[in-house]
Amino acid sequence: MNSQSPAKYFIAIGFLLGAVLGFGGSMVEAGSTMQKCMWEISSLGLIMAAILYARTPIMSGDIFASSGFVILAIAEAIMSSGTLVGEASQATFGAGTGLYGPALILIAMSSFFAMWIRGAAALSGIAFLIVAGKIFSGEMVGYSSPFPSAGYALLTLATLGWVWTVLRKPKA
Repeated sequence: MNSQSPAKYFIAIGFLLGAVLGFGGSMVEAGSTMQKCMWEISSLGLIMAAILYARTPIMSGDIFASSGFVILAIAEAIMSSGTLVGEASQATFGAGTGLYGPALILIAMSSFFAMWIRGAAALSGIAFLIVAGKIFSGEMVGYSSPFPSAGYALLTLATLGWVWTVLRKPKA
């Protein structure tokens, strides 16, 4: 695919929507329609971008990053299903964060990305695995508690790194 491929821009826009609206949604009134809309559009952007981008690393033989992006899209689809329910959906939040963990760790294992992107993805994945563990052990975990907040902040940083990579590399 040449460097002018429209897929490159769809990927970048999807990741940007995910990062900006996901982060922005945490800045508006909790449980509001605005927050739910921002988070849902964020999810849709991340799902689209992750699925489109999954083919790029595999073309260079990187099964880890490719698999990570597919799992990330699945995790985001699960999270999307709980957006309207909000904090009441601990099971959905636990399942989504449980999948974020391996997705982000697989992506971080890839030399396809700069070290700072890999570090942000790995730390985000670890934070989300802790969240999932707490939820599965029966603890109520809010979106704004420390581990989810750290996970999402680092996921936003990693996502912006993926945008940078997509726009910087000749093929996407």
